[in-house]
This record gives sequence, structure tokens and C-alpha cells, in this order.
Amino acid sequence: MKKTRSAKRALLMSALSLLLCVSMLVGTTFAWFTDSVTSAGNIIQSGTLDVDLVDAQGNSMAGKVIEFVTADDRAQDKILWEPGCTYETKPVKVINKGNLALKYQIVISGITGDAKLLEAIEWTVYIGDPTKPENAVALADLKGELLAGATTEAIVLKGHMKEEAGNEYQNLSVENIAISVYATQLTHENDSFDNQYDKYASVATTADMKAALAEGITEFNFMGNEINLNYGLSKAMVPAGTTVTIANAVVSGKSYGNAADGTVIFENCTFTNTGAYSIHFDAGEGDVIFKNCKLYGWNSFGDTLNSVRFYDCALYGNGTYGLIRSYADLHVENCYIDTTNANHNDNYSEGVEAVSGATLTEKNNTYVATTLSEVMALAKKGNTTIDAKGANLGDYYYSGTFANGTVLKNAKFTYVYGASVDGLATFENCEFVSDHSYSANFSDGSYTGKVVFNNCSFDGWSSFGDAITAVEMNECTFKMDIGNYGILRFYQNAVLNNCEFASSFEGVDTNKNGTVVNLNNCTGIDGKIYNNGTVVGKWIVDGVELNNVTSW
Repeated sequence: MKKTRSAKRALLMSALSLLLCVSMLVGTTFAWFTDSVTSAGNIIQSGTLDVDLVDAQGNSMAGKVIEFVTADDRAQDKILWEPGCTYETKPVKVINKGNLALKYQIVISGITGDAKLLEAIEWTVYIGDPTKPENAVALADLKGELLAGATTEAIVLKGHMKEEAGNEYQNLSVENIAISVYATQLTHENDSFDNQYDKYASVATTADMKAALAEGITEFNFMGNEINLNYGLSKAMVPAGTTVTIANAVVSGKSYGNAADGTVIFENCTFTNTGAYSIHFDAGEGDVIFKNCKLYGWNSFGDTLNSVRFYDCALYGNGTYGLIRSYADLHVENCYIDTTNANHNDNYSEGVEAVSGATLTEKNNTYVATTLSEVMALAKKGNTTIDAKGANLGDYYYSGTFANGTVLKNAKFTYVYGASVDGLATFENCEFVSDHSYSANFSDGSYTGKVVFNNCSFDGWSSFGDAITAVEMNECTFKMDIGNYGILRFYQNAVLNNCEFASSFEGVDTNKNGTVVNLNNCTGIDGKIYNNGTVVGKWIVDGVELNNVTSW
């Protein structure tokens, strides 16, 4: 869709988002205007807005990790948070390397994983000496102005885990924590008239945005400020042919009744409402796009829209509804989708859905699901990665199909019988442990497919029926500690790489003539290879074919 611009708009959205990732903080810089134009002997030189984060020695932290300080200088990956502990980062400074005055604000963003852990951690920023309480500044209030060449005092981020944090905060992790430094133009330099030409370089309220829209401005940097969009956008505000960008906003409360005939882009925004309508568009023929956003409630989109698209977002359920319901064509890509608290009744069984004839396209998404019903609702979709976060999914008994492209991680089963695979299914870091006859039985013949196991453990009898076309096992372990059987049986060709067989495990056999089983760099396998009955299989161990394999 063609983008329209005005002179004011060109000056508006010259905003920098300095994202500090990789464990805690990583910096980057960006200059707004980098070109120069020569006309009739006069030089028109554009200004530059260039902000950076530097360490105590003035070295840029771009692409580097800012570490936590420990009294014993232990490695960063050895830092484990527990109630009462306090950690602070090494000091950094914000520096204006450009030649334009700027205003900046710092917010925490980019959280995925067990965000619940952050409930137990109190964050404070110190400007100057972190040992002096008077230098403490609430993170939400950390903002300021820097003239060209100016530098802030040392900034230290300190986290304290609350003493009252209970056992519910154990064994949690938070990934992709980031500190974002937002910088944009300051109304400081004068043009031929005044210094107000960039007054909309950032906005703080919905009213500011509406006023700017009336003047033809269409790109908005909220710099972490909180806004509400309940009936916030209309077709008149976003007419066809117009693109409105809303960046770095915290959208709170119910945001119902929005509309657009043009395109609305939400970039690096957080939608905090955990009830119905974290964001809702019910009218207009435009497109709604989310980039690098976090959404904590139910999001709904009407059928008149052209499309709805999510890229690199994190979505969390609220226990009452699903995550996304779209009556318009829906595209979801590279997103982290936590369905743990999503409603899994018939209407919201998968958390994300396109309905009433709309198409759903998904690419490279990771879902979090911690019950068997949730996992299997997602597994039937195919081309989906599912993280069970170590949950015990219990007994699987003809419970559904793992469709092509399904990847299941970090799950535990107490019994699997009659599993079905349609295409290719992969299991990573999973446990198959049973005191029944089978720990893993893939025998449902409804579909055919290959199954791959990476770094999985098996305690019991595992068998793969004719419907499984091939089996691959990498770095898996096999034992018989709690069950009555310790057997691995193949009806198809199989490859085992770097697997370990405990002394308690009984053996590996084939139950179909001509089956070829390759075992490479496997330990504990000596004396445990068999053909079942009169079946004759082909066994190759570390590249050497075995002769006279024993039958049992």
C-alpha cells in the first residue's frame, strides 16, 4: 500500500529504538538523516540524531553484554536468583553522539518465557552512585534531555528479588529481557520560524496522536508512555492509502471498536489488558500489522479488514478467551504464543484462529502448552513447535495425530499407546516413562510418517508399527527402572546415533524382515541386539554389518 507523507511527517518519526538484548543489555545506534544535498552552491546538511550506550571507560556497548556484578566474580551463567538477593549491572552512560538535541526514555521490554518470575523482582535505576538511596529513580521515570555531545551520569540497573517470593517462583527462567532506550528529537533547535517544528517527534497521549493525525502526521513514537485505544482509531483517522504507525506504546485497558481503511502498524508496543479486547478492530477495509509486540489478552478482528499480521510478537492467554480470533485473513510468523492460560474449549481450542472462511498462515511459531489436550490441539495443526516447559502430560492413549512438521519439546509422558504421525514429527528433550507395558508405542495406522527423537529418555517398552516409515534417534537413553519391559522394537528402518543403553535395558530387536537398523557410536548395546522370532533384519554397528544375530 503506497505510503503518503508530509513535510511534518518526515520530521516526526525520526525515532531511535536502542534495544539492549542478550541476557540483559545490548546496544545499537541509528542516525536519522544521513544524506546531504547541494543546490545552487549552497549546502543543505541534514542533522544527525545518534545515541549510544557506553561503559565507564567510554567504550560502546553495541553488540556487547552488560554484566551483573557479583561479589565473588563468578560467571554470569552461574547467577541464580533467590528471595532476598540483589544484583546490579556494571555502570553505563547514555551519550548523544549526534549534532541534534534529543530526549530519551528507558523502559524494560522484550520479555518472553516465564514472565511470572519478573513479578518477584523489583527493578530500580540509579543515576550516579548506586549506594546512595537519593540517586534511585523508578524505571518508569527514567527520562531526560541531552544536548549534542552531552552524556548522562553513570546508570546502574539494580534488581532485588522479594523476600516473600514463594515456591511458585522456583525453576523459572526469563528470556530476551531487554532494556530499551528511546531517543527522539527535542524541541531545541530553531528553524526560520521557531523550535516547534518537531513537537510531534514523540507523543505522550492518545489526544496528542489524534491532534497530530488531524495535521497529517501519521507516525508516532510514544517512548514507552501508556495510552488507551478504546474507540481510539477510526476510518476517518486512517483513510485508504494512509499508513499510521504507533511505536513504543503501552496500550492499557480495554481497546475496543477500532477501525481503519488504511494500514495501522503497531511496533514494539505492549498491550497489557488481560481481559477481553486487548485490541479490537471491527470495521474498515485496511490492514493491521503488529511487529515485535507483546499482547496479554484476547485480540479480535472483524471480517471487513483486508488482513491481520503478527511478526516477532509474544502472546499470552488470560484464562477466559483465546489469544487471537480473526474473521479476516490472518498471518502469524516468528511468534511466541503461550496458550497456558488460554481458554481451550471448542471455540478457542488452538488459541490462535481464523474463522468464517478466513485463512490462517503460520510460520516458525513456538507455542507453550502444558496439558495433553492443549498439546494435541496444536499438534494437529502441523508445522508447529510446542514447548511443554517440562510438564507431565500423563497418559496418551490414541489421543490424536502429530501432523507434519510438529516439534514437541520438554514434555513428559507416563504412557504412550497408539500414537499417530502424519508426515514428520520430532520430539526433543522428552521423557517416555511408564510402569505399563509401553512407554512409547507408535502403532496407529491412520497415517504414515517418520519420527525423530533428540535427547529423549525411554524407560519401558518402545515400539514403532508399520505406519511409521522411519525412526531416527539421536543422543537418547534407554533403561528399565520402573516398568516390566525394557525393549526397543522396530518394524521399519532406523538410525540411532550417540545413544546410551543402561545395563537394566533388555534389548533392541526388529520385527519385520529386511529392516535395516544402523547404530552409530552407541554405548551399552553389546549383547542386546536381536531378531524377533524368525524375522531376519540387517544390523549395522559403527559401519560394520553384524552376522548371525541372535533371535529371541
